[in-house]
Amino acid sequence: MNKFEQINRAIFFFPKEVVSDSLMLKMKIDEIFPQLKEREIVLYTKEKLPKNQPENTIKSVTVYSEKEFNLFGKTKNSDFLKLFEKRYDSILVAGNVPKTGSKFIKKLKVNHIIGINSENDFLQIKLSTNSFEPSEMLKFVRITLSKIN
Repeated sequence: MNKFEQINRAIFFFPKEVVSDSLMLKMKIDEIFPQLKEREIVLYTKEKLPKNQPENTIKSVTVYSEKEFNLFGKTKNSDFLKLFEKRYDSILVAGNVPKTGSKFIKKLKVNHIIGINSENDFLQIKLSTNSFEPSEMLKFVRITLSKIN
């Protein structure tokens, strides 16, 4: 068993625009990474969020907008801030996280930061694929990481 198969706690960052159904994404993550005991999903966007987001009702899915951060890089999004109280084995970042989110990701307690189709500077492992479909990206990450010893 390689070290990536021993991941128990992970956090997944996806652009909100590519996720049409966050409940389906949650089920795909559980299917592709069955060893996970705990996973969090963060959907990020540059757009202003409406008051009642349907994703906010799904446990372990957090939505944040770059517009929620003030001039000093602070946010009042309590669901987003709660993520930083825990330690994670890995973070998977799909796409390019905005600078405000990047600052917070760098503060997370984590062993591995993996990016897919991402150019963020804080990534430890950078992967790329032609697909931007979340479930296809997750499968690609799983296959690729299983080959790394």
